[in-house]
Amino acid sequence: MSSDGPTRCPGNYEADMFVTYCEANEDFAEETLNNALSSLGCRLRIQGRDFRPGASTFRDIVEAVQACRRTLVILSPQTVSSKWCMATVNLAAIESSHSSRPVLVFLALGAINASNLGAELLFHIKNSMIFFFPPPENWRNERAMNLFWRRLYNAVR
Repeated sequence: MSSDGPTRCPGNYEADMFVTYCEANEDFAEETLNNALSSLGCRLRIQGRDFRPGASTFRDIVEAVQACRRTLVILSPQTVSSKWCMATVNLAAIESSHSSRPVLVFLALGAINASNLGAELLFHIKNSMIFFFPPPENWRNERAMNLFWRRLYNAVR
């Protein structure tokens, strides 16, 4: 690799996590999650922010899944209706099978009704790591929130 190329994470990945989310969770992904994990040294590739303008979204997703150690899916009731989130889940599952490494990680925001997720998504969730974002009453507890972010980051390194 030339010295001009991207700096790689251990394991020869460009980033620790590729973050995918539906439009309803854009602010959470690009601000809250990005700020918290980046402050811990986590290198993120975020779906909307880091995709190339004018490039194929599908190609960008494939490249991101392969270039990152993990794919973090922000799971909310709206995720199921997002074709790009579901495509990313499927591509990450294929990458996991092909590379024999765990790729998918889910971060559930709020209450998720399992009956609305569908059998395929439930299968992927049951066979992957899942974290549950703390409830609103904990958001002002800096110690609890820092612990949550550290646990998430440490689990995916």
